[in-house]
Amino acid sequence: MYAFAQRPDSSVFDEPLYAAWAVRFPDEHRVYRDQLLASQCNDGDEVVRDLLMGPSDKSVLFFKHMGKHIDAIDDTSFLMKSTNLLLLREPQGLLNSYIRAQGKTKVDDTCLPQQVQMYHALAAQGHTPLVLVAEDVLQDPTGMLRSLCHALGLDFDPEMLTWDAGGRAEDGVWAFHWYANTHKSTGFDPQTRTPPAPMPAGYEGVLQECNALFDQLAVHALKPMH
Repeated sequence: MYAFAQRPDSSVFDEPLYAAWAVRFPDEHRVYRDQLLASQCNDGDEVVRDLLMGPSDKSVLFFKHMGKHIDAIDDTSFLMKSTNLLLLREPQGLLNSYIRAQGKTKVDDTCLPQQVQMYHALAAQGHTPLVLVAEDVLQDPTGMLRSLCHALGLDFDPEMLTWDAGGRAEDGVWAFHWYANTHKSTGFDPQTRTPPAPMPAGYEGVLQECNALFDQLAVHALKPMH
């Protein structure tokens, strides 16, 4: 999202279906729930009609969603009118991130089940999503963003590689809880792939299930382009 925000042809939006999802699933506790509901439209159909499919003065609209937020709406046909990109993170690091933020986690938190379901449903309709692995982007930011832009039919803009530290106006009200490292960053710093931290005891089954889901999608992941 931060990368696309640097493009002059693009507008970015941070999880616009989050509030509608929270309304539909009230048992999913969030400490910022009241702020969330006050900050966004609570009607998923209205979000799709007026924002996701609404008019814009930019040629590229980049909507960052969580996969499970698709459950906030019944009619998902709008996905056939957009280019869909599934961003994956390798499960062990992803699960550890959730445990640090929430104290615990489960398979559905990762959105991998919804991503796999979405991939196969859209592919069956001839509208196969793109797949991108986050660790690939961190390892080779330029090559992976070139590849992504090519797949999207866009020119690569080197400005996508860097941004100012401190967050963006588009950040959701949940940014304080989730974006600390992003707010410290000023771009994609190329990183050597290192093994993630070990999982806490008791998460062996969760990790195994997530790995199986991840592997179904990762085989379709974009490769770097130079």
